Amino acid sequence: MACFRRAWAGEQHPRLRPDYLNQAGKLSRTYTRLLDALNKRRGKGPQKMIVEHINIGAGGQAVVGNVGR
Repeated sequence: MACFRRAWAGEQHPRLRPDYLNQAGKLSRTYTRLLDALNKRRGKGPQKMIVEHINIGAGGQAVVGNVGR
């Protein structure tokens, strides 16, 4: 927002305005990409693993049922 404010400040040199607007646009796009990436990562619920087949060798032990942390 500071780049937008500087771009439209009356005391700025006219040649600096496009530079400030360009920088502000880049920062805005980067910020929205960051938020999208965070929301995508956060949006996934807890991971869940389902085991369908178990092979137990001779003398092995296994736990059958729901196992939670």
